Amino acid sequence: YGLTGFGGRGSKLLGHTYDVGGAELGTAAEFASATQNLVTNGSIEDGYDGMDHALNYSLNPNHATNIILVTDEDRDRRNTTIDFDSILGSFTSQNALLNAVVNCRFVDSNGNQALGIDSQGNAYVADGNGGFSSSTGGTASQRCAGSTNTDYVSLAIATGGAAWDLNLLRAGGNTSVSFTSAFVDIKVSEIINQQPNDPTAPTAPPVAVSEPGTLALFGLGLIGLGLSRRRKLV
Repeated sequence: YGLTGFGGRGSKLLGHTYDVGGAELGTAAEFASATQNLVTNGSIEDGYDGMDHALNYSLNPNHATNIILVTDEDRDRRNTTIDFDSILGSFTSQNALLNAVVNCRFVDSNGNQALGIDSQGNAYVADGNGGFSSSTGGTASQRCAGSTNTDYVSLAIATGGAAWDLNLLRAGGNTSVSFTSAFVDIKVSEIINQQPNDPTAPTAPPVAVSEPGTLALFGLGLIGLGLSRRRKLV
């Protein structure tokens, strides 16, 4: 697990590394502790620069790489050298997936509000009791902050990942429980099916991995970016 911040003040404006257990990458417990160093006082937030920073970590080609972006704002373009095509190219070259937890409303084909949508057009809808169901026709509605749909949702879908409504995570109660359940289920499925960066690496069943790092990020409701759940195939 690794952690990158962006959008703070001064030296924290662009993408920067938070140590996880004293290094770029650490355990789930160390990741959970590191998230407490993130700040939420930024106003100029370039998520592309944050993701570019994370994708330049020292990544093991035998690991599958997954990025989780959490932000309630659209992109403020501070690094003018990075655009949609270039950041997508970076994801592609790393064989990485993006899950974007953002300020955007999603719906299914029946107009029901969705917790999130994936690259297959599936929508995940809360059932009111802490669970969720899946339906078809998942798409972003017109109610997205600024250019969030163009900058982040479309990027997540293009990488084969998913996009999620941060406001439903923040809603609390059963809605938040449904959000976490859906997110964890979809993330685990993605990771199991995701190939490592090195196509020659072994493809035997993966070792089971726990989830506390991701859940810690959710619980704090932070603005940040996690390089999370790097599954090693053995």
